[in-house]
Amino acid sequence: TGRMGSYINAIANNIRKLVDRVEAMHPSASLRFAFIGYRDFSDSVPMVLLPFTSLKDFRSTVEKEEAYGGGDDAEDMIGALHEASTLPWSSATRILYLIGDAPCHGSEFHDEKCTDFFPEGDPHGLNIGDILKQLRADNVQM
Repeated sequence: TGRMGSYINAIANNIRKLVDRVEAMHPSASLRFAFIGYRDFSDSVPMVLLPFTSLKDFRSTVEKEEAYGGGDDAEDMIGALHEASTLPWSSATRILYLIGDAPCHGSEFHDEKCTDFFPEGDPHGLNIGDILKQLRADNVQM
């Protein structure tokens, strides 16, 4: 959403440092990256999905992202985590970084100060507990 511009820029600027450190520690490692940029249900582009790919493609996608949207405070974090749970995770080391500036939909995840147009939770019926259990079963570290 509109508040995420500085986070997106930081990801694009710092991902190379992370890769350099991993490559120095594990020179034979084959690194793959995926990107799920999430906004909210009502935004014109609610989610950007890039399946596992090279660092070059990952960086290119992240650098092109623009922060916009967001009519309420809560965002479609549950949908983004669901997409992450469906990725073809194949390496032994599986790490998911969740970067956000707002809670997911559902009044149980935030206080009354948070504007949420979907206080009952995900309108598609996704359950955060089920998604997190699936990620854990797939040995994804978050």
